[in-house]
Amino acid sequence: MAFKEALYKQRELALKHKSEADNLKTTRDAAVKAKNARLAQKRAQRAVAQEQAQARRHAKIANEHRGGAPGPVKQATVEDDLSWDQLEDQAEAQAENKASYIEAQATAKAEQKPKAKHGKPTARTARAMWDDGVDERLVGDAGLKSRWNKSLLSGGR
Repeated sequence: MAFKEALYKQRELALKHKSEADNLKTTRDAAVKAKNARLAQKRAQRAVAQEQAQARRHAKIANEHRGGAPGPVKQATVEDDLSWDQLEDQAEAQAENKASYIEAQATAKAEQKPKAKHGKPTARTARAMWDDGVDERLVGDAGLKSRWNKSLLSGGR
């Protein structure tokens, strides 16, 4: 009889632990679903904001192509129409501005200090290319000759 009661208690305890685990799982699942809903809402808001920013950029570019100053887009009127000569002058001015901008960017990039990428030496960072990296000014002629002889006898290393 005591054995049956012990089994019954063990069964009740196991069912209790299982129900607690199920409750914990449901609360975790609910938290994950809520977090995913918040993330989806943020993604949707970000997408709307990006679409609005893109629309503003397109409107600004369209306004600049029409020859207006950068700013809010205005409705075109009959007075805003330009002659072909004026349109060609504007196109030439824009091309000159673009060319000067590209040239300025190229000179600025050329003036930047060279950086070693992925451990590769540049003109500023490279050492004298001796087999063991020894500067010739620090070693006498006899030392250089012996180093060269060792280098030649070892197959160039």
